[in-house]
Amino acid sequence: MNAGRDLLRENGLRALHMRDVAHGAGIALGTVYLYFANKEELYAALYAERLEEMFTGLAPVLEARPDPREFFVRFMSDYRLLHAEFGKDVHLLAAGGGEGGIDQEAVDPLLHATTRVLAGIHARLSEWGVDRPDLALTLLWSTATGLADHFSGPRTALLAPDWEDAVGYAAEKLAIALLPTK
Repeated sequence: MNAGRDLLRENGLRALHMRDVAHGAGIALGTVYLYFANKEELYAALYAERLEEMFTGLAPVLEARPDPREFFVRFMSDYRLLHAEFGKDVHLLAAGGGEGGIDQEAVDPLLHATTRVLAGIHARLSEWGVDRPDLALTLLWSTATGLADHFSGPRTALLAPDWEDAVGYAAEKLAIALLPTK
């Protein structure tokens, strides 16, 4: 996992070759295949591990019942880091279940980790009185993904606001749109 993580961080999914993972780990190639049938399964395991780390970091923030705007900024900023590492290469959730060459059992930890993150945010949205937390969660996740994609790719050159301005503006507008007025 460490060797795969290093390769992934250095050069992305295209550079994640099982032979290089074995070499980096100092083990035989066949040993890698005892744990992962292909690079997509290794990628899914690494992605799940990273999502769990994100959830672990967000859990105390969620428990502290933050101001929604502050939480939206924190979530989008954490997600931006995750997206830079994983989100721009492949969408494994859609590939799960056989056709993408990924065994469902290998995708399950990724689905579990994603579900934990979403459930924690969903609970907080409900607590804040958001009338349709499922839809609000979709909007929040889509906004975070869009911003992360924008700021980790070439589109940044087309629209020049910095991350703090963009995410602060998005958080403010999400809070206005989603939270009940007092």
